[in-house]
Amino acid sequence: MPEERIILNIGGIKYETFRSTLTSQPETLLGAMFQDQDEYIKNSVNGNEYFFNRNGELFHYIMEFYRTGKLLFPTMPLWNEHLGSQITYRHLEEELDYFQINKSKLFSSLASQIAKNSIDRYISSLEQSIISNYISFNNNISLSISDKNGPDDYKEYVILTNMKEQIEKYLVETFSELNLKWECQKKYDNNYFSWFFKINISISSPVEKLLESGSVQSHNTFIQDPINISEEKIILNIGGKKITFPNESGKVTYKQLEEEFNYFQIPFNKSTVICSSALETIRNNFNTLILAFEELIIYCCNDLRNNIKIEIRRSGATRIVETDNGCYHEKSLREHCLPKFEGLYMFHTLNNMQTQIRDHLVKKFSDLELNWEFSSNYSQIYVSISLSFGNIYKNFK
Repeated sequence: MPEERIILNIGGIKYETFRSTLTSQPETLLGAMFQDQDEYIKNSVNGNEYFFNRNGELFHYIMEFYRTGKLLFPTMPLWNEHLGSQITYRHLEEELDYFQINKSKLFSSLASQIAKNSIDRYISSLEQSIISNYISFNNNISLSISDKNGPDDYKEYVILTNMKEQIEKYLVETFSELNLKWECQKKYDNNYFSWFFKINISISSPVEKLLESGSVQSHNTFIQDPINISEEKIILNIGGKKITFPNESGKVTYKQLEEEFNYFQIPFNKSTVICSSALETIRNNFNTLILAFEELIIYCCNDLRNNIKIEIRRSGATRIVETDNGCYHEKSLREHCLPKFEGLYMFHTLNNMQTQIRDHLVKKFSDLELNWEFSSNYSQIYVSISLSFGNIYKNFK
């Protein structure tokens, strides 16, 4: 027999859970209320739905307490659009009192959790820095953490003072597929009379990884009109909130993802997930660049244009530098083609994989005798493409 589900309507926000989840904390208001012998549950609003005139947004943390036994309140106050003010620990205390939840033990564990969250955030920032540099094809990362550069730096300095060996072990294991190397030395700055940590991180090149797997080659073809592809969607009811996959609802951290995978008993190898995700981002950027250049060439063919030169800046700006003649479709080219070169990390992807892109285009447009010239500096990339329509004129029937 399926377990009974309960809907709690808290100030208009609905939460869905199992009766057993609530009764797992029998000393609380909801735990006692939903015991079989309690008469209050007969007064439901609509079947298995029960209304409480309380703060619906804060109840999220009350609900997580019933599910995990922990108080997972964020370190920083939250902005409540309905109240027009910040949600603080004081607001949370009022809700804990109403629902008869023992605060002393929870706030003690919360204090420990807040300290742990500070460590987690720092490690997460290191992870994000490594991933960002990997996608940007930067193999060496250098960081300096001083004890006198503000509260954030000081906090990181304290963490490194007490945990640098644990952090090194964690990062080396997490990024094992990137062959991560970590050096962290404590030094003294005689100019500023302060101690600091000098961190050097090295990782392998994504180009090597992609070429090893043979998966860098794009299979994109130029399509005049987009194709609508129906995609099967899966809907999960998680705590009363229906989530559709795939979706673009927002970002999650690898830690959150790992926790959910563990709950649903799905094998989770963080090193593999991180490396695969980063490589997939590079592949997507590579394929987007391929498509952008293919469209650029098609526009040139449409106007019988023999030469075009574009500039792509590190900042993301892209422009046509010079052409051999005017272009009837110049506006369409600027509006629909050039923006594809302006995505995040496109500059770095093109700068490091221009050889593969060139080879792909030369092979694909062999009838046009495509010639590719590439030059770059720190802030700019210049690509010149020339085409020959001689074979087309000669073989026209």
